[in-house]
This record gives sequence, structure tokens and C-alpha cells, in this order.
Amino acid sequence: MNWFRVRILAGITIFAAISTPAATVINFDNLAVTPVPLTNQYASSGVLFNNIEAATSFTFNIVPPSSPVYASPFWTSTNPGMLSFIDPLDSGTPAITDSVTITMVGLSTPVGHPGQYSGATIDALDAFGNVIAGQTQIIPGTSTATSNLDITFTGPIHSLRFTQTAGTSGALPFDNLTFGALTDVPETSTALLVSGALAGLVLLRRRASARFCLVSCAPKKSK
Repeated sequence: MNWFRVRILAGITIFAAISTPAATVINFDNLAVTPVPLTNQYASSGVLFNNIEAATSFTFNIVPPSSPVYASPFWTSTNPGMLSFIDPLDSGTPAITDSVTITMVGLSTPVGHPGQYSGATIDALDAFGNVIAGQTQIIPGTSTATSNLDITFTGPIHSLRFTQTAGTSGALPFDNLTFGALTDVPETSTALLVSGALAGLVLLRRRASARFCLVSCAPKKSK
């Protein structure tokens, strides 16, 4: 193993060491009073919320009916709803994860309580706010009975964005937010420094290889 690979593996080891344990699950059931806007209640688990509310409303329409607490965006006039990942020990440091799963709660339509769910586009965004290719889910609005639906996104994910579908209304309930290990996103200056150092190492290696080749690869003169 050459010196360049040793440095790359050392960098990977450092990033792995600052990751939190895998498979964190947030089910919102520890909230004693609802409805309540979700903000930093789960910062110690590595998640911040914006324009998303925890609720126990629509007890006639949630499947199963005993499901105590769920989260839903679009309760306010502000759109979209967001959840973002952070360092659990420092809410000012953004983080990414490679996998996120949410359970869209099923809809029941009993007589006298028909109910309806809003439609939405859910995007997985990277640390720069870009939509990750292939990681968009479109949830149609419905007033027809549905079952629970698990939706999974794969990383590098910094946030999920819930954008309401125009012309639809109602709740968009989701539960059991599950995500993998969190890794801090380096500050821009740090990222540039690291990438610059790696580029420099590559350049030095190429120059060293070129010098070696000038000596060893040169055709030998015949006697």
C-alpha cells in the first residue's frame, strides 16, 4: 500500500470516527402535548424541523387508529416544510446521512369522517441545497382509504423538503423518521483546504513518477 492510499484511508477513518451510531428512529411519541410546531425538539438526535408540526388530530382517519403522534407539514401558510440533519453535539454544524426512511401514515374514511390527505413532492437535498438525482418522491393527494407506506431516500442527504401540491389540502402525516449514521459537513474553508491538499499530493506524486520515468524509462545506449 503506497503513501497516498494510506493518507486517503486515514481521512476516511477520521470521518467515520465522528459519525453517530446508525439507525436512529424518531416516532414523535415522547411529545406530551400536541399539536406543537417542530423546531429543535430532536436536535440531540441530529434533526431540526421547519414548518412541520406534530399532532394527534384526525383520530378517525389515521391508520392504525391507535397511532398516537405523527408529523405533518403545511399546517401554516408557509411552504415548504423542511427537516435537516445536524451534528447532535452542535446544532450549528450541518450533517449528512446516507439513508432516510419515513412512513406515510395510512388514511381511513369512515362514514361521518371522510378525511383527506394533501399531495406533496418530497425532495432529498444535499449539503449545498441541490436535489439529489433520483431522490424525489411525489405523493398524490387522496380522499380514498390507503395503507401505511414506507418511503426511503439514499444519500448524501442533508435535508428533506416537503412541497405541497397546488390544489390539494388536508394533512400529510408521516411517522417513524429513520436515518443512518450522521457525518459532519466540513466548513467551506476546511473542504477547500482538504481538497487543495489532496490535489497537491496528486500533483507531487505525478511529478515524482515523471522524474522516475525520465531516469528508468529512458532508452539505454547501445555499447
